[in-house]
Amino acid sequence: MSDDFKDWDFDQETELEKTIVRPTKAKMREREPDIPAPEPPKAKVPLKKIVLGLLVAAALLALALFFFRLGANTPTPEPDPDPAPVGPVEPEGPFYHPLTGVQIAEAPSGRMYCVSVDNSPEARPQSGVEQASLVYEMPAEAHIPRLLLCYYNVNADVIGPVRSARPYIVNSARGWGGFFAHCGWSPEAEALLESGVVDYVNEIDYHDYFWRDDSRDAPHNLYTSTDLLADAIADFGYAEEQTVPSFSFRHEGELLAGEDGSQLDIEFEAESATFIYDEARRAYGRWVNNYEYKDAYTGNQVFAANVIVQFVSSQVLDEEGRLELDLTSGGTALLFTNGVLIRGSWSRASLDEPTVFVDENGEAFSLLPGQTWIEIVDEADRVSY
Repeated sequence: MSDDFKDWDFDQETELEKTIVRPTKAKMREREPDIPAPEPPKAKVPLKKIVLGLLVAAALLALALFFFRLGANTPTPEPDPDPAPVGPVEPEGPFYHPLTGVQIAEAPSGRMYCVSVDNSPEARPQSGVEQASLVYEMPAEAHIPRLLLCYYNVNADVIGPVRSARPYIVNSARGWGGFFAHCGWSPEAEALLESGVVDYVNEIDYHDYFWRDDSRDAPHNLYTSTDLLADAIADFGYAEEQTVPSFSFRHEGELLAGEDGSQLDIEFEAESATFIYDEARRAYGRWVNNYEYKDAYTGNQVFAANVIVQFVSSQVLDEEGRLELDLTSGGTALLFTNGVLIRGSWSRASLDEPTVFVDENGEAFSLLPGQTWIEIVDEADRVSY
């Protein structure tokens, strides 16, 4: 500390300090009281409005009491013991296949597949015949017959050999609204298919839905399956569901009266097809050129519950021997079933509808449940029984 401040008395009040007024602690705690905001003046409600409000409240109370009493006196409805189902109604069984008449677990669904299949000697034995719902056999060039295998609501892992299309083969599939599969075509069949009469897939343009079996010689080695055909339908955007018209079926124990129909022989120029009735199986075993006709995929002999012979007229179209078959004019038909022959006729209102077969009384052919073969023959083919 400097000498200037040695004698300074720090406890002495200066004259300046005496003049300063220090607030006491009590005064320091005192604050200016909060001044409340002035309240708005209370509005005066007119007496008329008060009376009107009371009247409205009384009316609402009376109305509520009325509805309460009304609800108390209204009987509570009994619950419906069998309420209507919500959503789409599922059809009730039993269910039967429209083409085979066989009872099935669920309502049939899906698309019908129709495949043009080779039936030359080099193509036999074919695959997928036993699984087919319906089989057509009809003449082609040089009266070498060709098959149309039809599948609905069934699976077949191997179908073939697949061959080219002919107009009458296309029109047979067309009558059912089926999806048609083939490899190649005649000029007439090409024009018909490209006109859009049926949905179809041609192996020449779409290889992915077919395969070749190297153990066989081409062109008798092309195959497909119902799974691949379903893929084609989905990829092309075609309808995946359809309703298939049904044949008329009888109970298995119901017998028909008729002529002896225990054997049927059809002589194509290049093939002899025979159906012999098997009493134990109640079906016709098929033979070709006196050999058992077997399915290559299953190894079993093929049996048909019913064989329909449809007589048609035909003409040769070109020097290749391609045929034109008349599928609309109607004519004679024969039914072989249960070892009995039933005579009748066939008709077809249009190519967009299936052929109708009736007996001599005009009643629809009554088929036995199982696979049916439709043999389309013309004047050049000999039929005996």
